[in-house]
Amino acid sequence: MLTRILSFLIALIFGNFIVSAQPLQFENRGIGGGGALFSPAISPHDADNLYMSCDMTELFVSNNGGQSWGFFASADLTAFQNSEVQFTSDPDRLYVLALQFREEFTFPVRSNDGGQSWSPVVDPTGGEALYLYANPNETDQLFVSTWGQLWFSDDGGTSWTLSYTDPEDNLHIAGVFWNGTTVYIGTNSGMLISVNGGQTAMLDSNPGLPANTGFATFTGAKTGNTLTLYGIGLHQADLYPTVQAWEYSGYQNIFRRQMGTNPTNWEPVGTGIPGSVGLFQVASAGNNPEIVYVAGTNDSNSYPVVYKSTNSGDDWEAVFQTQNNQNITTGWSGYQGDEDWYYGEYALGLAVSFSDPDQVLLTDLGFAHRSTDGGQSWKQAYVNQGDENSAGAATPKKQLYQGNGLENTSAWWMHWTSPDQVFSAFTDIGGMASPDAGLNWTFDKVDRNLNSTYQFVESAGGTLYAATSSVHDLYQSTYLTDASINGGSGKILFSENQGTSWQTLKDFGYPVVSVAMDPNDADIMYAAVVHSSQGGIYKTENLLAGAASNWIKLPNPPRTEGHPLSLWVLNDSSISCSFAGRRTSNFTASSGVFYSSDGGQTWEDRSHPDMFYWTKDLVIDPNDPSQNIWYAAVFSGWGGAANNKGGLFRSGDRGQNWEKILNSFRVESIGIQPGQPNIAYVSTEDEGLLFTNNLNTNQPDFTQFSAYRFLHPLRIFFNPFNSDEIWVTSFGNGMSIGVNTVATKQFTNTAQIRISPNPGNGEIQILTENIKSGTGQIEILGSDGKLIQRAPCIISSEAIQLDLSHLSAGIYFLKLFVEDDIYLEKIIRL
Repeated sequence: MLTRILSFLIALIFGNFIVSAQPLQFENRGIGGGGALFSPAISPHDADNLYMSCDMTELFVSNNGGQSWGFFASADLTAFQNSEVQFTSDPDRLYVLALQFREEFTFPVRSNDGGQSWSPVVDPTGGEALYLYANPNETDQLFVSTWGQLWFSDDGGTSWTLSYTDPEDNLHIAGVFWNGTTVYIGTNSGMLISVNGGQTAMLDSNPGLPANTGFATFTGAKTGNTLTLYGIGLHQADLYPTVQAWEYSGYQNIFRRQMGTNPTNWEPVGTGIPGSVGLFQVASAGNNPEIVYVAGTNDSNSYPVVYKSTNSGDDWEAVFQTQNNQNITTGWSGYQGDEDWYYGEYALGLAVSFSDPDQVLLTDLGFAHRSTDGGQSWKQAYVNQGDENSAGAATPKKQLYQGNGLENTSAWWMHWTSPDQVFSAFTDIGGMASPDAGLNWTFDKVDRNLNSTYQFVESAGGTLYAATSSVHDLYQSTYLTDASINGGSGKILFSENQGTSWQTLKDFGYPVVSVAMDPNDADIMYAAVVHSSQGGIYKTENLLAGAASNWIKLPNPPRTEGHPLSLWVLNDSSISCSFAGRRTSNFTASSGVFYSSDGGQTWEDRSHPDMFYWTKDLVIDPNDPSQNIWYAAVFSGWGGAANNKGGLFRSGDRGQNWEKILNSFRVESIGIQPGQPNIAYVSTEDEGLLFTNNLNTNQPDFTQFSAYRFLHPLRIFFNPFNSDEIWVTSFGNGMSIGVNTVATKQFTNTAQIRISPNPGNGEIQILTENIKSGTGQIEILGSDGKLIQRAPCIISSEAIQLDLSHLSAGIYFLKLFVEDDIYLEKIIRL
């Protein structure tokens, strides 16, 4: 029976945000994957419960075997590379290392409810925890290590005992295997053994292990009286407490040692592994000593490799068969794909379920792949399953993909060329385009020859321009020095056919971070080029000549040292820009906001003193027709004069006078909602997304917007064709969309829609009554409010046909958009 569309039903389903006009929720969008993934883990209690961390602060979690991913809100848990979830005998008791981002403290936390919430335990390391291991056979036994110490707890982290001190203060923990009161601990110096449950550990004599060899990774398994230990041996010189898999070149061999009834020395068992292979990872279930996996890379083609032994290392079989994707179902990366296997390159992580040797999870520099049959077959775990490519064939290029929530790359900019066509600028994967308003994405229509695209802009005539660079992460804390930037290259690209093909407009030989066009002269463009001596603002006065355009470097604004960022040409053809930070031995006073009224021939320094060291975005208020209201985002630096300068500044006279309206550690940018001058969102480095609904007061109120879960948003964009959509780009979590369903559009209950059959199990018919004929759009959402499908439709007297056979059984919601009205109906899929 038809359910009328009532406002209280909308609030019931999605939450009531009518008064504040904030987005109801944020949902990750993108193409999936692309960034390094570390420390995979598989629950021994539920093989579909997966975790992995990254170097961009997320701890990802899947409860359906990698078909979709979420991540813990940064307010609850922030992670780093070594945040490997530790399981215990109780499925509700978990442990992991967390990160306090600003202070760079790392410390152990515990969950008593299966990961729903986390709380710190006592930290014996003083914020310097590097590895954490829990006994999978108990609930309260833990090891945590620092650079030189190994600590043990037998009460779930309430108290700790110093178990071992490394004499060189250089302790890498490669793995731990628990066997009752005897515990084996792999390290860069060989194996430690504890015979009192972990209270104290001593370095074993390690018979058979070659001199100057230690363990990169370490595992063990036991059945009956057979206990076998395995370790990947590397040169000790290549092992250190924070070592990762890129040190695989120090690989020596796979080592095995029997510790049961017939103990042996360490012995090399890597025979059969090709000489071109460098290994770093070893993993096994805890209950089957005969089955063990190793992983690394093949230097001959830089493809990731996984080998498996079913006879305790006597023989090895390559089970991750990348050539022609023989046994691997792929996303956009694979043999001859948009990115070949060399993008992933080597195994950053390898996990085997402690209770089932058939359950395997592999991570690398961009992707995750899972096997549930002991490596006989593998499936990608970063795009929607409906978009994946079949095994046994080359991966096709330029296909459409929808990410499954595993978004861990950085997005810098978004641009809409039409209601459906969207371009997005990214680091590492260059950029992407969507033909359906941001639901599905493709590498078609973008040029990705350089690592990063920082901006897309479009001329009044429809020509697209892209600012590109070989240097990623410009003006983040690790990319402020000449050594990190000056060696980079960059160019402006242009496309006259909406991205179908691209040409070089100007190759500057240095990174390009932004461009801007004169609204009064189609031949004038400015470019922000990055280099300590050759960088600055460049200009052309014959842009329409395309690749034949001529460019000149303008005089440098006062104090600046070649690190421009934001660039604006105002309606009167004057120029405003920001210059970001530069560090030598410390921050130089070369940053700020600058203005030119004569085409860049002369510049005025319009910086507040707090902007001298590390200014980020300059934003012109889109609701001010005079363009006199400016906002400047500022980071606090470190090491001296740049300290304690961060916040958001506002000027009402084009930067001649400034007031600080938000005191915050580091502010990236501000997005002001067009047509809503009091509504704004502020992005920060480690405080997430802030919101205000009284921006134009003397001292606006900013609150942390918990609906946006990621630590470090970058910029805020409003869909120019759909005022209900806000998009947020981020430093490490791709793009997110927030939809305000009720703030600007009206729900109507005088018209109605009927769905038949409902419940149903396949194709449905949507009948409309008293709805104006024309074009519309249909969205299908899950019961959690997440968008699953979007399609255009024609409203007429004829029924709209929609196939839902691909959906699993459950409750869904259908939204029909027609002009300024939205209609909502529940669907039950049998």
